Amino acid sequence: MALHIATAIGLPTVAVFGQTAPAEIHTFDGLVAKAWARGLDCLACYGDCGKPITCMNLMEVDALAGLMSAQLQRPSPRLAAALVP
Repeated sequence: MALHIATAIGLPTVAVFGQTAPAEIHTFDGLVAKAWARGLDCLACYGDCGKPITCMNLMEVDALAGLMSAQLQRPSPRLAAALVP
């Protein structure tokens, strides 16, 4: 739900994917940046993982931080317009 609200108000967002498929979410012209552990054959399994190393454990912290930094610097004209009195 948070991703839907963020895109509705034009808030740049980072969506982290594990058991769900990144292909199901539109990027809205870059408003949504997607992150997931690449190279796994079990991505988008939609279930509980019993593996000792999961897709969420393999997320690269530096890559996530980079995406978040880029998104924080992205202008959000819709949000800025909504905040103007």
